[in-house]
Amino acid sequence: PEKVESLVLLDSFAPVEKDARDFSKHLRESFEKRLKSNKLLYNPLKIVGDMSLKGNKIYTSIEKAVEARIKTASFSPGSQYISREAARALVERAIVTVNSDKEQVQFRHDPRLVWPSIQYLTREQVESILLNIKCPVCILMAEDGWPVEPELHQKYINVILKPEMYCKLAGSHHFHADPDSAIAVVDKVDLFLRPR
Repeated sequence: PEKVESLVLLDSFAPVEKDARDFSKHLRESFEKRLKSNKLLYNPLKIVGDMSLKGNKIYTSIEKAVEARIKTASFSPGSQYISREAARALVERAIVTVNSDKEQVQFRHDPRLVWPSIQYLTREQVESILLNIKCPVCILMAEDGWPVEPELHQKYINVILKPEMYCKLAGSHHFHADPDSAIAVVDKVDLFLRPR
């Protein structure tokens, strides 16, 4: 903690926490996902140049991949969305072409990155981490961002973290990448990080 000068948190303020009583359920889900995915990832009959791309859907165009990214945001909790511009920026840096005419694309991320965690922290563990933050904290939350239980939000913000700057800004979870809200996010972060 003593090596961190300041902390800026965008639409988040703590790691995901789970009840310890659900540990075996989460562990089972995690291993089931790994076993299912491993059949696809490590299938010697399906040879693909980059192992991490096995199983990633192929899109007929960049536009189709952008549409898929926009749709994915709507599956997130709450009323999240992503603008076409932000989705395009995310897609363009995350795809590779899969044919010579460069029409078809697929996401190049390793599908293992979206597997459920094997172990989550408990509330007590998360609170221990947060209580040991010793630097100034800035928290910027999106109005339509990741939903948080109101009482948990109140406790973490006002009792545990006590940020020097806390703002709720227009936008969804990717408000820092959306042209309609990015400037407001940048302005707040810049103001916070200016020498005191």
